[in-house]
Amino acid sequence: FKIRSDYLRVLERKRKISAWLIKSLKLQHLLPKRARIISYNRGRKIKFPVFIELSKDFGCVLGWYTAEGSINDRKINFDLGKNEEKRVRELILKIKKVFSLEGKYRRESSKIRLTVSSTILVHLLKRLGIKNNARRKEIPWIIFHSPPETQL
Repeated sequence: FKIRSDYLRVLERKRKISAWLIKSLKLQHLLPKRARIISYNRGRKIKFPVFIELSKDFGCVLGWYTAEGSINDRKINFDLGKNEEKRVRELILKIKKVFSLEGKYRRESSKIRLTVSSTILVHLLKRLGIKNNARRKEIPWIIFHSPPETQL
């Protein structure tokens, strides 16, 4: 494929470059560790990290998803017990720390539902092999290839 040089100059001037361009040109190794993908949700700017550290918090979020989570095309839900508000708040902080995303929760009759709206995160989890069906869920392969501190 061809990329017009004037398009690259415009991106350079704006100090922005699209993710598809970086991937197409295989330039991922040139990105700074704190690089972000910028997305918008209802007019709100969202900065999602390009590189995610395989940390204890990352393992914790995946563990909670495996135990209590579900995904659809746009969001991830965690359904915790109605008396687990403290854990919900801890999970919100971990999601913010790992993915730079805000989670919102609401009380329902028998549970607390934490929702994280992010098509980028949904796409990432699906690429990691995360399954949605409760009978098909399993510990994600990335956990087995992670440092011991990630594997709670």
